[in-house]
Amino acid sequence: MEAHANAFLSMGTPVESMHSMSHMGPQFLPWHRYVLLRIEADIAEELGDPEFSLPYWDWQDCYKDGADPGLCAPIFEREFLGTPGTCDDDKRGVEGYLTDAGFRVNLTTKGNNMFVPSAIVCDKPRALHRQVGCEDLVPGPATAEEERAIFTRSVYDAAPYDHCRTEEDVSFRQYLEGYDNDDTNMTCVAAGCAMHSRGHIYIGADMYESSGSPNDPMFFLHHANVDRLWAAWQEANLAKGGDATTDHGNPGYPDPYRGSLFVWPDVKAAELFDYKALGYEYDALPTPG
Repeated sequence: MEAHANAFLSMGTPVESMHSMSHMGPQFLPWHRYVLLRIEADIAEELGDPEFSLPYWDWQDCYKDGADPGLCAPIFEREFLGTPGTCDDDKRGVEGYLTDAGFRVNLTTKGNNMFVPSAIVCDKPRALHRQVGCEDLVPGPATAEEERAIFTRSVYDAAPYDHCRTEEDVSFRQYLEGYDNDDTNMTCVAAGCAMHSRGHIYIGADMYESSGSPNDPMFFLHHANVDRLWAAWQEANLAKGGDATTDHGNPGYPDPYRGSLFVWPDVKAAELFDYKALGYEYDALPTPG
């Protein structure tokens, strides 16, 4: 969680070069893949269960059987990961298992400003906040049609490799991260309003307003699905053969961004391309068509 907050605070400063930015650029996917590997290993050690695997949040569960995506009842259950909160700012605390078990948020940001050190709030424990389905910007998580559209992007990323000017119709990373270079909505320009970003906004509150979004366990389930979609795109490219197999199905990954990850200088982005070599697979992957 602290690594994620620091990554936000450091973006675009001399502390974090553009080449190792954990968001808004090519290292977005490998950086978060490594975060998932670390948290999974930490939980496995704590449980004493080397076979523990992180689950993923399949966004399509919110649409099954004509369900209202504004509620996504299958996952926001009191006895599972807690309630979805409410749209009332004074009543958005999560109730249920998490809170009853003593789970508290201890690091967050105030004023919805993730990039100012003075906005960081520490050592003021409180209940986790959610406002699922309350933001008018997004009606729900990404749809199946929007997921399938990942396969229409033939290259991993495209110049100038940022969230403002990179063409999301070309760049797989830009599209999956959730940016549209033609968007004029201020929030969507800054944070993205599609795909991955749409999930953060949809869950709301701590997942949306804070650089401490990993406070919510849903962060890891959400990003596991983002990683799953990256794996699906890689596998589709590997199946094509030829140039599409470059960098384990990541054609177009720019050379200058293959190096160290922010906070973890000994870990290289290029070492995270082959997810199967890292020791895991997914039970099911979306496919083209």
